[in-house]
Amino acid sequence: MLLSSLATGDDEPSSIAAGDGGGDGNIDVKHPLVGERAWFENHESSFTPIYIGEAACSAFVARLRQFLTSENTASHITRVKYTKDSKLLATGKEEIKWPDLAQAQLLVKAALNHIGTVYHIMLKKSSLDELEGIYRTARFDDLVSTAKYFALFALDEVYSARTSQSHSAPGMHYFARALGMVHILPEQPSIEYIETLLLLALFSFLLDRRHSRYILISNAVEHSVAIGLNHNIPESQLVDQCDIVSASGGPPTF
Repeated sequence: MLLSSLATGDDEPSSIAAGDGGGDGNIDVKHPLVGERAWFENHESSFTPIYIGEAACSAFVARLRQFLTSENTASHITRVKYTKDSKLLATGKEEIKWPDLAQAQLLVKAALNHIGTVYHIMLKKSSLDELEGIYRTARFDDLVSTAKYFALFALDEVYSARTSQSHSAPGMHYFARALGMVHILPEQPSIEYIETLLLLALFSFLLDRRHSRYILISNAVEHSVAIGLNHNIPESQLVDQCDIVSASGGPPTF
C-alpha cells in the first residue's frame, strides 16, 4: 500500500479498483507495484494450465488468434476432463489376477506392437522371455515386474478393438494396480523400473493426466542418470559380437 502511494505520487493508495457493481462484486485486485491483475485469480486448483510446446498445433492456433484479435495475452487451456485421483485410488484397491500364460503373451505382443512403432522403450524378445520366466518360476510377488506387465496389459486393452461394459477407461484397473506398486522410490533403480515408469507415463496421457505424465517421465530421467545411462560406453568395454557367437554357437538374438 505504501509502495503504491510512493510510486504513483498520490496521497492515498489505490490498490483495489471496484467494478461497476461496487461493494464486493467484480473487484479487480491489482499488484501494488505492477498494477496488473493476477491471471490465476478465481481459478480452481483442478484447472491448472497445461504445458504446451511452442511447436504444437495448439500453440500455433493461440498465437494466430492473438495476432488476429490484437490480444497481448491468451487464456490458458484448462483441464476440464481427466480421471480423478479418488477414482484411481478406489480402482487400485480392487483385486486383480494374472491371466494365463498364453493370454499374457498375446497381450504383451499386441501392446509392444502398438507402442514399438513410435517409442523404443524395451526389447520385445527380452520382455517375452522374462514374462515366460515369471510364469515358469511363479515369481508373481515381484512388484516391479508385476507393475511392468500390468502396465503393458493396460496399454493392450486401450489399443484393442473389443468393447467393455465398464464405465471406466479400458485397462484402468491394471494401470491403477501398477501405479500403486511403484510409489516407493528405489535406492538402486533398475532398467525394468525405468521401463515401467515410461509405460505408466504413456497410459497417464491417455487418461488426460498430463501433469502426472510429466512427473513420471522426469522420475524416469532422474533414475536413468542415477545408474549412468547418460554416459557413453567406451568401445573398449563393448562386448564383441564375435565372442557372443562363439559362446552361444549361433548369432545373437535380441
